Amino acid sequence: MDNVKIDPSAKIRQPFEYEGEVTIGKNTVIDKGVIIRGKITIGDNVQINPYIKITGEGYIGDGSFIGHHIHNPRIGKNCIVKGEIADSVLGDGCEIGENAQVTRCRFG
Repeated sequence: MDNVKIDPSAKIRQPFEYEGEVTIGKNTVIDKGVIIRGKITIGDNVQINPYIKITGEGYIGDGSFIGHHIHNPRIGKNCIVKGEIADSVLGDGCEIGENAQVTRCRFG
């Protein structure tokens, strides 16, 4: 069963697709074409670029920026993700650069 909880202050640009359990925090901006599938919690003040796909189970911490596809995210607060990550844990303040592919890693 699909279940989405979106804080009233969040900005969701259409089209937006979701499947599963999705929670979106305060003042978060999700740009057009984003697809979220799985059990994903997105914190407050997060920015997700257009046409990003987020899948699996996990969370994105407050103040983070997501600029690439991610799978099973475990992303701390104030992280910048410009490369692809999967099955990885990013501590608070981590940055993943453009064109990076990070799989099964733990940073921070």
